[in-house]
Amino acid sequence: MNDNVTITIDGKGISVPKETTILAAARALGIEIPTLCYHPKLLPIGSCRLCLVEIEGYEKPVASCTTPVVDAMKVTTQSEKLLALRKEAIQFMLVNHPLDCPICDKGGECRLQDLAFEFGLDQEVFKIAASPLLIDYLSPLVERNNNRCVRCGRCVSVCNEIQGEMAIEWVNHGYDTEILPRGGYPLNCEFCGQCIAHCPVGALLNRPFKYKARAWELEKIHSVCPYCGGGCAIELNVRKNKVLRITSSYEDTHNQGNLCGRGNFGFGFINNNNRLHSPLIKRRKDQVPVTWEDALGSASEQLKKILKSSGPESIAGLGSPRVSNEDNYLFQKFFRAVIGTNNIDSSVHFNYRNLERGLRATLGLSASSHGFDALEKAQVIFVLGADVRAESPPAALKIMKMARVHGSTLVVANPRKTKLDKFANVHLRYRPGTELLLVAGILKAVGEKNKDLLDNIPQFPVLKKSLEGIILQEISEVTGVPLEQIYQVATILAKRETGCIVFGYEVFTHQQAKEVVVSLGNLAFLSEKVSQKDRGLIPIIAKNNVQGMLDMGVMPDLLPGYQQFEKGAPFEKVWRQPIPKQPGKNAEAILQGILDGKIKALYLMGCDPLMEFPFPDKWEEASDKLEWLAVQDIFYTEVATKADYVFPAVTFAEKEGTFTSGERRVQKFFPGISPYRSALPDWEIIQRLSQLMGYPMAYAHPKAIMNEITSLVPQYNEITYERLGRNGITLSSTEGIPHFTPFSINKVAKPKPGSFTLITGTAFFHSGTLSTNSGLTVLGSKAWVEINSEDAGSLEIHEGDPVTISSAGKAISAAAKITSAVPRGVVFVPNNFRDVQVNQLVANQNYCPVEVTKG
Repeated sequence: MNDNVTITIDGKGISVPKETTILAAARALGIEIPTLCYHPKLLPIGSCRLCLVEIEGYEKPVASCTTPVVDAMKVTTQSEKLLALRKEAIQFMLVNHPLDCPICDKGGECRLQDLAFEFGLDQEVFKIAASPLLIDYLSPLVERNNNRCVRCGRCVSVCNEIQGEMAIEWVNHGYDTEILPRGGYPLNCEFCGQCIAHCPVGALLNRPFKYKARAWELEKIHSVCPYCGGGCAIELNVRKNKVLRITSSYEDTHNQGNLCGRGNFGFGFINNNNRLHSPLIKRRKDQVPVTWEDALGSASEQLKKILKSSGPESIAGLGSPRVSNEDNYLFQKFFRAVIGTNNIDSSVHFNYRNLERGLRATLGLSASSHGFDALEKAQVIFVLGADVRAESPPAALKIMKMARVHGSTLVVANPRKTKLDKFANVHLRYRPGTELLLVAGILKAVGEKNKDLLDNIPQFPVLKKSLEGIILQEISEVTGVPLEQIYQVATILAKRETGCIVFGYEVFTHQQAKEVVVSLGNLAFLSEKVSQKDRGLIPIIAKNNVQGMLDMGVMPDLLPGYQQFEKGAPFEKVWRQPIPKQPGKNAEAILQGILDGKIKALYLMGCDPLMEFPFPDKWEEASDKLEWLAVQDIFYTEVATKADYVFPAVTFAEKEGTFTSGERRVQKFFPGISPYRSALPDWEIIQRLSQLMGYPMAYAHPKAIMNEITSLVPQYNEITYERLGRNGITLSSTEGIPHFTPFSINKVAKPKPGSFTLITGTAFFHSGTLSTNSGLTVLGSKAWVEINSEDAGSLEIHEGDPVTISSAGKAISAAAKITSAVPRGVVFVPNNFRDVQVNQLVANQNYCPVEVTKG
C-alpha cells in the first residue's frame, strides 16, 4: 500500500508520505519558508505565523508547519500577501522588544535579528504601553529576560517533549502571556540548558557565558563530551585560547544537539587555574616544580633501579576511563613491552569489568549488544538497577520519549525512585543487593508461564538447572517485590515484542555482578530481547571511555581486543619485545602487594584510588609504603599529595584522540586550545618516559597510535582517523552467539526490622574530579544523605540536619535530605564527593548495613 501523496509547491511537484507537513515537503524541495517557533525535533507549535502559505481552494493562508499535505494540493509560498503578513508578524514581535542587540548575548545568532534584516524592518510600527519586566536570575546558570521573549514556546516544548522535565509553563493570556517556572519560584529542574539552546532570541541566556564573547568571535571545534558513556558530540566554543561555552548541533550529531547539565555547563575544569601546570618532584618530603627533563629523567632512573633490583612484578599501574583510547593503549604497552609486567588495572575492576565478563559468558560479547538506537524501536523496556538520568542522560531521553510519546511499556526496577519512575508502567522497588534474586525470580516466572514452549528449546535445561530450588514466594519476601509484580513483569517480557533490557550501576557493583549480568543475558535470550536490530541488552555506563579502556587492554588478564596472552605473537612482532604470559595483579591484588612490600612502584594515570576505590584508608597506607609513586593527572588530587613525581596532563580539549562510548561508538575529538602551560598529552608523557627507560617510542601524532591499534585489535580494524566522521563509527557487536548460561546465587538475608542499608551512586550534577572543578558546584558542592520521611521522623531528623552513618568502625556525616525517593530502612549518599568519602563504608559492592544517627 502506497501512503505517499503528490503535491505541487511553487510549481514544483513532489511525492511525500501523507503525514508530512507542507513545511517539510517544501524544505525537501529546497524551498525555504521562514520560521521562528518551529524546530525539527519538536512538535509543531504554530505560534509565530511566519510560515504561512497559500493553498489553492483555501480561503485563508495556513501555517505550513502544522498543516499536513493532501493529495493534489497546490501550495504557494511566496506572494505579496504572504510577504505583508510575515512582515506584520515580525512587527508584532518587535512591539516593545528592547533595542539592546549591542549588549544582548544572542546578537549574531538571534533568529529575530536575522528576520528583521531579511525583511528590511528597521522601524517600530506598533506600540503598546507596557511596564518592563524584571530580569530573572532563575539559577546561577540560567537567566531569563522576559522583555525579549517572543512567546514562541520552544523552551516549554523542549522541556516537556525532550527532557520530560516540565519545569516551565505558559502563564496568563494574550499580551500578558509569560513563561514561568511551573508551580512558581524557584526554578526546580535539572538545568540541562536545553531551554537556552532552543530559545531563538535572547530571552534565556547562559549566565556563565554572558558578556564573554560575541557569536562571530567564537571558533567552534568538534569534540566529544568527557562525562558519561553516552558520547554526545559537542562543539568547543573557543576565543583567545579559552573554551567559553559548549554547544551541540542538531543537524549533524547523533545526539541531535541534546546535552545535559554536565555537557552544557561542566567544562569549567578546562580553564581552571587550579590545574597542574608544572612537573613536581618530591625532595626532602616537599614537592618542588622542575622541568620535564628533570622530572622524567629522575623518574626513569629510579624506576630502572627498582626494575633491576626487584624485577618487573614489583611495578604496577592503574589507568583511567577518562583518557583517550590512544593514551590507554600506550599505557598498557608501556607496562607490557617496557616494564615486562601485566600488573595493570583501573577503577573499572570494581564495576564495569564485571559487565564484560558477564556479557562474554552468556552472549559472547565484550560490549553492549546494541546502541541507543535500539531503544527508539523498543515496545518494551526493562530498566534494572540504573538511575539512567544520572548515569547516561542521552539514554534516558530516548527511554522517556518511547514511554511518553510512543506508548512503549516501561518497567523500572530500582531500590530508590528515579526520574524514569514517573513515566513507568510498572515500578519494582526491591531491597538493595537483591538484583540477582529478582532476575532469577522473573526467569522462573517466565518459565512457568511458557513451560510447554520452553521445554522444546534444546538449551533450556541449562538455564532450568540454575533455577532449581528457586521458590517465587521466597524471592518475593527477600526482594520485597510483591509476587504478582514478578508475574506481571514476566508476562510483559515473555511477549514476543521488540524490546530492550537496560541495566546500570546497581548491577555492576553487585557482590555477584557477573552472575547478575549472566542472568540478564539469559533473560534477554529467553524473551527474545537480543540478537535482532530492535532488541538489545544495553548497559548504562557512567564514564566516557570505559568501553575504550577495556578494548585497549588496560586489565591484567587480557591483551587489547580481549585477546589471550598465548595469542600475543602479533603484539610481540609489532612491539619488538616479548610480552609476559602470566596474568598480572588486579587492583585489589596490587593494593595487597604494596602492603606486603612486594610492589614497590606505582604509576597512576588519571586515577585517584583514595577517592575512587574501596578501602581508601588502605590505599593511603599503601601510598606511604611505595618507593616510587608517579601521579599523572590534570589536577592536584588527594593521592598526588603523596607522590614522588607529579606529571601535569592536558584535558581532552587540548589534544586529539578518540573515545569509545558505551554504545560502542568510536569518535574523534580535536584540540580546541593549546596545552595549559607546560602540561602534556598523556600519550606523550608515556612516550618520553619510555624512551628514557630505553624502549624507543616515536609516535608523531595520536593518529600513528590508532594505526597501530587498528593493526592489532580486530574490533578496530576498520577505524582510521580519516574514516571517523562527525558521528564516528559504531563497532560491530557480532562477536559471539547468545546461549543460556548457568549461574549461581548466594543467599541474601532479609534486613532486620529497624536496621538501615546504605546505597550509593552517581549524582546528576557531580561526576568526580572533573565536575568538582567545573563550576557545576554552584548547584551543590557538598554530599547529602537521602532518608525516608518516616525514618527521619522516628529519628527526629529534620531537613538539613547533620546525619552520621557508620559501619564497621568507620563513619561519614552529611546533611539530611528528607524524601520519598528512598524506602524505609534505606539511606542514599552520592559518591565522588570529596567532603564525604562514602567509599570508606562500601567495599566491593554498592550497599552495606549501617547505623544512622542524628548529629
